[in-house]
Formats: sequence, C-alpha cells, structure tokens
Amino acid sequence: MQIKIVLGFLALIIYAYEYDLGRDCSTKTLFNDDRQLFYSTYANTKRAYNGIASCDSLNTAEFSACCYMKIKFKNTVADEKFTHRGCIEITYDQYDQIKEYRNFLEDELIKNNNNITKVDIDIDCNSKIIKLTGLIFLAFLL
Repeated sequence: MQIKIVLGFLALIIYAYEYDLGRDCSTKTLFNDDRQLFYSTYANTKRAYNGIASCDSLNTAEFSACCYMKIKFKNTVADEKFTHRGCIEITYDQYDQIKEYRNFLEDELIKNNNNITKVDIDIDCNSKIIKLTGLIFLAFLL
C-alpha cells in the first residue's frame, strides 16, 4: 500500500512539472486566424514530423492542449488530393465538442480557400487530458 501511495505521489509530481521547451503550438499551425491555409494548396505539407508527439511537447495557453491535426482536401484546380499535417491549439471547451469544432473548421476552410473541396480534418489530442483523467482515477483508487 505504501508503494502505491509513493508511486501515485511521484506520478502527480511528474505530471505537475511542466517542461518548458520554448516553442509555442502556433509555430506548427496549418492555418491563420482567417482559416486560410498558410501553405500551398498545390502540395502536401508536413509541419508535425513525429505525429502526435510533435504537438504534445509544445507550449500552450492555460486550459488548452496542442493537438495533432491532419487535413485532407481536394484541390479543384489541380484536380488532386493533398494532405497537410500540423498542430492546433484547442481549449477544453472545444475538446468537449470536438465533432462540432471539426465540422466548423472544415466548413471554414472550404469557405475561405476558393480552390478547396471535400475537406476531411482529423484532430488527435494525445494524452494531456487523458493523463489528467488517469491520475484522478488513480487518486480515487488510493
């Protein structure tokens, strides 16, 4: 029983300690404030080279998480499909309604980028929220 308490306490200390890597989540974002893509709609773009791990380690504002985002779309002018991979900062309120937020982003990208159709966005928020839930559950078990 004492080992469980010590391990639980260490897990809380490790989680509470924030690593400051010096980079902000916005450095790997795919679109600007007007929901227009930063990068060419005529090529694939990869800003998050290690997938979810690339975004999980970046700094965010309080009560938000940096999530991995993959945007697949069809460029009507080039008549080809392209994929952009990067990060997006999501608040906990947006995370609670992730499907609605994803649909909103898809509609905004189509509206604000003239040559884009058939947008499919996948947002994957790794672990920060899941870790917190797991630690709370672990605390209740102790």
